[in-house]
Amino acid sequence: RGFRNLENYRLRMLLITGGLDASTHTQL
Repeated sequence: RGFRNLENYRLRMLLITGGLDASTHTQL
C-alpha cells in the first residue's frame, strides 16, 4: 500500500505542478 500511495501522490503532485505551470504560462 505504501508504494502505491507514494506513486499516486507523486502523480498527483506532477499533475498539480503541471496545471500550475500551465496556468502561469497562460496568464503570462
